[in-house]
Amino acid sequence: MIVNGFVALGFVGGLAVAPGFIDVHTHDDWAVLQSPAMECKITQGLTTVIAGNCGISAAPFTPRNGLPAPFGIVPGIAEHSFGSVEQYAKAVDLVAPAVNVMLLAGHSSLRVEVMGRDSDRASNGDEIAQIAVLLDQALAQCACVLSSGLDVYPYAGCSRALIERFVSSVREINMIWSEPHLEKAICMLDKFAIDWG
Repeated sequence: MIVNGFVALGFVGGLAVAPGFIDVHTHDDWAVLQSPAMECKITQGLTTVIAGNCGISAAPFTPRNGLPAPFGIVPGIAEHSFGSVEQYAKAVDLVAPAVNVMLLAGHSSLRVEVMGRDSDRASNGDEIAQIAVLLDQALAQCACVLSSGLDVYPYAGCSRALIERFVSSVREINMIWSEPHLEKAICMLDKFAIDWG
């Protein structure tokens, strides 16, 4: 606490003092827009949320012709859509949430942005090129990493070519790839015989 320009120290015997905690696996992309006070987080000492996990991110994502599974289960997704990470960041800045927000670029969101509801099949060459451009733009606009959920729909149609392009994108900029189901992801990458190291 600052009093008259000086830091006031108090006795905290018997108490714990800690910096704000980071919730590294959230789906709060839309929650920070709907409930910017984020009481559910700050009351637990959380001051930062990392959103966009499991391949589902708020941007780039502008659903057309309804929401494919599992997007429909995400609260707020129908009311808020963003064609770019930059648009999402501006919306977050406008509501000034009580927590810091880091956004991951979601693989499923990228596929749905390009392929619409037809994302349960393998992407063709033109679609892979479009998805790669969107990923590169998202990372350039401060999405912190690529997020996936290689065992979650619409990954069922994920092709070797698309995964190789993702591996190439994250390697080029020395970025990391966030995969919550690592064992399953390794099996999928091994199935495609991809050198992802």
